[in-house]
Amino acid sequence: MKTKIIFWGLASLLFLFTGVQGVKAGSAVLTWDANTESDLAGYRIYYDTSSHTGTCPSGYPNHVDVSTGDNVGYWLSGLTTGQVYYFQVTALDDSDNESDCSTNPGEGSKTVTATSLRSDVDHSSSTGSSDALLILRKSLGLAMDQTAWVTNRVTGDANCDSSATSTDALLALRYSVGLSMTTTSWCE
Repeated sequence: MKTKIIFWGLASLLFLFTGVQGVKAGSAVLTWDANTESDLAGYRIYYDTSSHTGTCPSGYPNHVDVSTGDNVGYWLSGLTTGQVYYFQVTALDDSDNESDCSTNPGEGSKTVTATSLRSDVDHSSSTGSSDALLILRKSLGLAMDQTAWVTNRVTGDANCDSSATSTDALLALRYSVGLSMTTTSWCE
């Protein structure tokens, strides 16, 4: 079930925080709809283990800045497995003005667990040969439009080296056919 939180952009432009998903022990993927203002410089994700009320970002001890481009999601690592986290996203403009935070921070909560593999790029709840082929396709620089790859949900980076490569495709294929992963660089 997707979590939806409403945010107001710098010029009262509505954009949505569309999900929090556990992807690996100690990490979570956050996604949102893009802010379409021409002076958008990036986003700021606030997070904590406690829900906050009042003026955001007051009280949030942690934040990370995300540059623009095609980024409407972020993989946040370094979290404690089994801990509930609360997230809010704001938009930043070129003058470093910041939009309001979400109107209901409690809806952005997520218990971080290892529920999905980063190699499950088609979001089918398991890693299969189709995921391996999609990761290989991406590693070769081929267009991912009209494929089953679920963008901004998972990375395809099965060996945690910060990119989806042919090695990740091979690891996903190896995993999908049930071969041992103990002597590989598999980090899922």
